[in-house]
Amino acid sequence: MIKKIIVFATIILLVFSCKKSNLEECNKCQIISLLFEKLAKPVELVYGPNYSGEPLTRKDSAHQDSLFELIRKERAERKFIVAVYPKLIPYGGGHYKYHSKKCIEYYGIMDKLMKSKDSSVIDLNKIISSKHDSIVPFSVDLLSKDTREFIKFDYFISFSPIAFNEDYTKSIVLVSGSRSKLAGSTDLYMLERKDGKWVIKCEINLEIS
Repeated sequence: MIKKIIVFATIILLVFSCKKSNLEECNKCQIISLLFEKLAKPVELVYGPNYSGEPLTRKDSAHQDSLFELIRKERAERKFIVAVYPKLIPYGGGHYKYHSKKCIEYYGIMDKLMKSKDSSVIDLNKIISSKHDSIVPFSVDLLSKDTREFIKFDYFISFSPIAFNEDYTKSIVLVSGSRSKLAGSTDLYMLERKDGKWVIKCEINLEIS
């Protein structure tokens, strides 16, 4: 509870500090923190039917309860490590096609995003999160060649430049996230700033693996 209060207070401080510092950089930090909080987290444990598709028996349920409890215990005893690509990746660096009629008012900002060459460094110390124990800069040294799974970290995330409209009330950004070398997705996020807080308005999947 105390940790959540501290995180909330820090976010509020960031919101008001935007008026005193570089407006664009401050809004970028808020957006990256928002999307990081949404995406970079352990897979949610979900109860379901057995492998045959039949409802769980009492024995199956007991086994699943035991397994889930073991997973929860392991999670509580170890750090959840998120590897963040240390620079913004221009949209032109990936061949993503944008075909959607959702949030058409963002089309002008989309053009800005596609033309942006911003590859500035992300300050990992400014990412605010209430759920994760460790944030590290991604490098190829963290990958193991002999496995498809991530061994030295749990989740990978990267961000494109963030494009804004003129009054910084709308923005658009491309985000890629992966849990292994073969389990990831790339999504386009369209956000709106209301009452000093950024919220996701549209989310469009561009690629999944």
